[in-house]
Amino acid sequence: MAMKRCVTGVSPTWWFTLDTAVKKILYYSPQDYNLRNNEENTLLFHSMATNEASPFETSEMLATFVLSTPLLTESWRLCSQANASATALRSFVVERVGGGVYVAFSGVQMAGGSDPSWRNLVPLDSIGGVPLFSSRRNKEGEEPVMVHAKLLNLFSSLFNLFQNQMLEIVGNPDTKSVVITGHSIGGATASLCTLWLLSYLQSISSSMSVLCITFGSPLLGNEAFSRAISKERWGGNFCHVVSKHDIMPRLLFAPITPLTAQLNFLLQFWHLSMTSPDFAKLAVQISDKEKAELFTAVMDYLEAATQDGEASVPILFHPFGNYFFVSEEGALCVDSPATIIKMMHLMLSTSSPSCSIEDHLKYGDYVNKLSLQMLNQRNSMQKNIPDSTYEAGLELAIQSSGLANQESAIIPAKECLKTARRMGPSPALNAASLAVALSKVTPYRAQIEWYKVWCDEQDEQMGYYDSFKSRGSSKREMKVNINRFKLAKFWDNVIEMLERNELPHDIDKRAKWINASQFYKLLVEPLDIAEYYGKGKHREKGHYTQHGRERRYEIFDRWWKDRWVTTGEENKERSKFASLTQDSCFWARVEEARDWLDSVRSESDTNKLALLWDKIEKFEKYAMQLIENKKVSHDVLAKNSSYSIWVEDLRELKQMKAKVGRFPPHFTRFLDGEKPKVTDVDRAILALKTQRRKLAQYQQKLDAVIEAEKQAARDLIREKKKDRALLALKKKKAQEELVKQVDVWLINVEQQLADIELASKQKAVFDSLKAGNDAMKAIQNEINTEDVQKLMDDTAEAKAYQDEINAILGEKLSAEDEEEILAEFENLETQLTVQDLPEVPTSVSEDINEKLDLPDVPIQAPGEKIAEVSTKRKVMEEPLPA
Repeated sequence: MAMKRCVTGVSPTWWFTLDTAVKKILYYSPQDYNLRNNEENTLLFHSMATNEASPFETSEMLATFVLSTPLLTESWRLCSQANASATALRSFVVERVGGGVYVAFSGVQMAGGSDPSWRNLVPLDSIGGVPLFSSRRNKEGEEPVMVHAKLLNLFSSLFNLFQNQMLEIVGNPDTKSVVITGHSIGGATASLCTLWLLSYLQSISSSMSVLCITFGSPLLGNEAFSRAISKERWGGNFCHVVSKHDIMPRLLFAPITPLTAQLNFLLQFWHLSMTSPDFAKLAVQISDKEKAELFTAVMDYLEAATQDGEASVPILFHPFGNYFFVSEEGALCVDSPATIIKMMHLMLSTSSPSCSIEDHLKYGDYVNKLSLQMLNQRNSMQKNIPDSTYEAGLELAIQSSGLANQESAIIPAKECLKTARRMGPSPALNAASLAVALSKVTPYRAQIEWYKVWCDEQDEQMGYYDSFKSRGSSKREMKVNINRFKLAKFWDNVIEMLERNELPHDIDKRAKWINASQFYKLLVEPLDIAEYYGKGKHREKGHYTQHGRERRYEIFDRWWKDRWVTTGEENKERSKFASLTQDSCFWARVEEARDWLDSVRSESDTNKLALLWDKIEKFEKYAMQLIENKKVSHDVLAKNSSYSIWVEDLRELKQMKAKVGRFPPHFTRFLDGEKPKVTDVDRAILALKTQRRKLAQYQQKLDAVIEAEKQAARDLIREKKKDRALLALKKKKAQEELVKQVDVWLINVEQQLADIELASKQKAVFDSLKAGNDAMKAIQNEINTEDVQKLMDDTAEAKAYQDEINAILGEKLSAEDEEEILAEFENLETQLTVQDLPEVPTSVSEDINEKLDLPDVPIQAPGEKIAEVSTKRKVMEEPLPA
């Protein structure tokens, strides 16, 4: 065994073993450690989940492991130094060993205070300004956390000196682990110091390992104190070494107020003996009768406390952390408070008054003897080895406790240890295994995060949600979908274990699980919504929020809402958009809003229509508020996301609604409150316009791709990569062909819209003509035949003219028309080219004038030197070189 070899004196690895031991005890309870000791026990661990009870009794096994490390021997060595240095008024000693630091408190201290009863409790909310147990708040009617008043006063008198020393130690980058230890009353001081250090390290988010080892320490606090330490998961940071007969750790179980004087004399005797064995003779000796009275009082109360039912008595002080019971035969380690109390009673029942007092001073003998036993390979069970592994472990625990020779105590001791037997894996172990499982599924979550980033960077500008909703069968999307199922399976298992009480009752209050579940919900639920609407499940079951949402998300909502610690982040103003939309059901609300818009277009009931518009306006306001507060991610505002399309559709619908007031007179009933009926023509126009917008967006995307391929080709040509450059140009050519096809589609859509508009106008003309004919029939009786004939002639001419116009409007463009259009296009192009040419300067700058070589004023008569002037003029008129 590597740890055994380390104890024999291989100094380079000594502190590594110590640090490893600290971490093991820090993270695993006694019953859990054996199952997590190595990789080979993985199958055994999983098989335990299906068994009714743990197949191992691990109290003796864990004790053996701790004894195989230098922890106890080094801790006791420093405690002895601290006790001996008490005469020099030193309350604690500090020693650094590699990356670890030992802090040992002297047991030669008198607890201050005026309370003579030694049983007064005071509340404990903070130490040195650092709040304790910050993850829990006292509920109404809940017992407050309280500790021994005198022991707290003693700690307070030493705190400033200890705090300065510890801040220096923690601030040293070489410090990896801290072991705080103490004997007797010094053990209680060490426990309070450890609580402060754990709270301080938690406040600064430090991962430094901390372990508290006490020897014969008195009880410190009430049941709420013990529970609070357990809920903080700090129980594994405390290891209380208690000898078989020592009365000191058991004193505060009993009301010893009548024996206060004897107790003070006893403390003086212990203190002088710790300083030097010779000084013990100077102490006031208590009589055998007084020793017996003290012993009997503690024994009677312990016995009553361990009884079941009405015979039991209340206990003011409760144990916390792990208790390491030692005897001459071995050791065992337990963490259940009920088992600790029963074992304290059973082991003390085999002692005597004198032995119970003397045993408080023999921890050095126990530690040294047990450490030597670890160096000898002894076979302690050579006969009658039970077949059951649990029974074999139980026999070892009884032998190590020193009760094997006490026939009357063997059976009660076995029953006591059996009460701590786990029925299947313990909640703490299950939580630890889930933490490991969480780390294993984290890569699945990371891959989904990468997929989201990839979606946000795509040219389609659809975003995370819509990309997954319209996903194809690529390997990337398939992998993301598989990871979605794996994560769902993991979190469903967490919920099931919690509901079966297989996890600690406060796991839903632990920051690690609250934050992990919240992040999972914000990241993955949009994919679940996309899957739900992408497959059309809303048409069968109804919308997601009411009919499709998984229960795990509702539970995680409650965890997040009921979390104990409020960081205040939600009240902070964001400077940039969130990485994940803070409303995990946002896309489900968008899908419902889209359905409301569709209903508005077809709904004829006024009341229902008003209700729909109210819902739409509320969602619009809610979404805008999220955007203004930057509580949405960038994919929500992507150009082609479902939300952006919904906003555009809403804008067009509002425009259509606003146009109702400008309809022809026969639509005036709409202005009186009657809802305009949306016809098939209106729906067709809206569909065509929507398609036109989408085609335009697609064309813009293609243009961007063409430009990117063109730039890529340029870069590749510069890099002399001809093949890749040609490939980029081929891609560019393919995209250009698509652009041409999109142009054809756009022309068809525009033509269809024009045809519908023309047909609508033709219908309006027909309605007008019909109304005119009706009017003519109505006035026939009021005019003569000639007037009627004249009117009919005029009407025929008007009709013929209108038919001619209609024929012209209805005809398609001929070849001559096409040529005229092309000629007009070339004319416009020529005009634009001329307009783009630079203007001719209208003046000459002063600089040019300064440089011109102008002729002098003539001093001769005209006609002279004409040839010379002509030559100079010719030179001046020649154009300047380009």
